[in-house]
Formats: sequence, C-alpha cells, structure tokens
Amino acid sequence: MKTKSCRKCKIEKPIVDFSTAGKSRNGYRRPDCKVCRQTQYRESRKQNPEQHKNCDLKAKYGITLNQHREIYVEQNGRCGLCDVLIDYRDVQTDHCHVSGEFRGLLCRSCNVLLGQYECSLVWYKKNKKKIDLYLGD
Repeated sequence: MKTKSCRKCKIEKPIVDFSTAGKSRNGYRRPDCKVCRQTQYRESRKQNPEQHKNCDLKAKYGITLNQHREIYVEQNGRCGLCDVLIDYRDVQTDHCHVSGEFRGLLCRSCNVLLGQYECSLVWYKKNKKKIDLYLGD
C-alpha cells in the first residue's frame, strides 16, 4: 500500500488519507492529510466567521454579507412573513429550492413552515389525481 507523510502532523498515512489537488489529472495529492486540512478549515471558520459567512452567502444565494445586513435593516429587523422582530443572529435566509434564488429574511418558524408548504404543494400537484380518486371527488 502506498503511503505519504503529512506536512502538518508528520504522520505516515495511506495515500487515500490525502485529497487530490483540485482537478489534478496526474494524481497529485495535497501535502496535508484530510484530518489536518479539516482541522485547519474549522479553525479558519472560527477565526474569520465574517469572511466565511460572506463566502457562504455569495455561493448559496448570490448576495454579500453587507447586502444581507442591508435587507435585514430594510425589513426593520422583522420576519418577511409574520412581521415578528428577529435578532440578526437568528435570521433565516429564505430561498427558492428549485432555482436557489434569494427571496428574503424570515424567522425560523416561518422558514420551516414555508419549506413544508412548498414540499406539500409539490407533493399535492404530483398526486392530485390519486388524491381525487381516493377521496371520491
């Protein structure tokens, strides 16, 4: 079995414990083992939460952290559906699960209920004929 020594922990490990580098076609493996890379990633998230939050928002919803905060202020710190006051730390970022498009900021309850409603609606439309037959309509 092929092995490699980790640059960080200095432990000799099986080659499968090292990720391949990006789209490497020649099988090049990263110098740090998966465990060390994961530890480094977690530490980075703790040390730079704003930077990671910004990257997450851009990747998932196409908005920046500043835009997210501005929308919170535009909504007067309230849920976009039920109008209850929500602390910024508890705000939920609502988005379309089909297109991924950002729709607004909600409280947790409304976000969960809206998600259930959308799933139910899709299920209902998909099964309408069966439901009508079952109910005798």
